[in-house]
Amino acid sequence: MLEMTKKIILSGTIKTGTETDIKQVMYCNSSLSEDGGISITKTIKDSSVYYADKATYDEEVAEFDNKFDELVRTAYVEKETNETEQKTEENKEE
Repeated sequence: MLEMTKKIILSGTIKTGTETDIKQVMYCNSSLSEDGGISITKTIKDSSVYYADKATYDEEVAEFDNKFDELVRTAYVEKETNETEQKTEENKEE
């Protein structure tokens, strides 16, 4: 039996440095499953670099969080719209 699930996944990498010397500072992953479950993971790759400029990186994390929140809100609106359309179709069939 095939069981499929739909997820919305947002991934991001925060980097610092120049073109020749780029360091990955942090990874961010967030997902929204079809049943409404949310998973958020943020991993600091280089803590010394992160804490040296924490305010800047926190702004970038906030930008990531805001984008994920936007995706979640959009998904809920789409889900409600689809459920309403489905109910309308079911009522027409009756």
